[in-house]
Amino acid sequence: MKEFKNYHPVVNFAYFVAVIGLGMFLMHPVCLIISLISSFVCLTLARGGHAAWRAATGILPVVIVGAFLNSMFNHQGVTILAYLPDGNPVTLEAVLYGIEASLMLGTVICLFSCYNFVMTDDKFMYLFGKIMPSMALVISMTLGFVPKFKKRFAEVVKAQKGLGINIGKGGFLHRTRCAVKIMSVMTSWMLESSVETAISMKCRGYGLKNRTSFSLYTFTKRDFRMLCFLLGATGYVVFGCYRNALYFSYFPVMISSGFTCFSTSVFAVYFLLCMMPCYVELKEWIMWRAMKSTI
Repeated sequence: MKEFKNYHPVVNFAYFVAVIGLGMFLMHPVCLIISLISSFVCLTLARGGHAAWRAATGILPVVIVGAFLNSMFNHQGVTILAYLPDGNPVTLEAVLYGIEASLMLGTVICLFSCYNFVMTDDKFMYLFGKIMPSMALVISMTLGFVPKFKKRFAEVVKAQKGLGINIGKGGFLHRTRCAVKIMSVMTSWMLESSVETAISMKCRGYGLKNRTSFSLYTFTKRDFRMLCFLLGATGYVVFGCYRNALYFSYFPVMISSGFTCFSTSVFAVYFLLCMMPCYVELKEWIMWRAMKSTI
């Protein structure tokens, strides 16, 4: 994702808004498969194969739990698989819907992981710092909180181990005391970091009316072409949804709009939209190999 990361922040943000937005609302299994595969490929390019494998192993239990819980509480559907002790049926449609919802959740989580890699804090502040300075700062800090918390938490755990405070050893009470000690340190760090950030931004005049800002981002012809493709592809998929080309219903029976030339073209465009960063990276890799061969 390094080459795609070099695009203008408007292009990066437009891509993630499109794929995350469409991935959250398209219920067709074909769209789900496309978004799931593309999210894992993009996660592999951004974070590496190890991160993608961890995401896959983390999503599997969520899928199983989602299918189980949905079948326990949702009894719609006509294909009955079994009956619960209370007499309510377990239907095939409810199980498949639970799997679909869980996979959709996993896809969105993977896409947000890629988002945190591509859309750095300075890019987000560049886009929304002048429009809504306070809200942009809060959202930027919120999105960057999880990776910073994980990194800081690992550092604190290592430091506490050197002091003899190990949450992985000892009895239950000992581990509880160690965990409380570490969480106390993390809470103090979070509060102190927030206060320091607020004071720093205030001293820099952040949010003032006549404040100027420096930026290295330049909107080029390459960014314009890519933005046009994103907007056109997203518009075409939305138009396909409007024409019910991607219609799929689970209850009471599974009903699909079927495969037509128009719906197939919408699936193809959606695939190109989701895999666009992969195309960018592949093109850059081919150009780099060609340049190396001429040396």
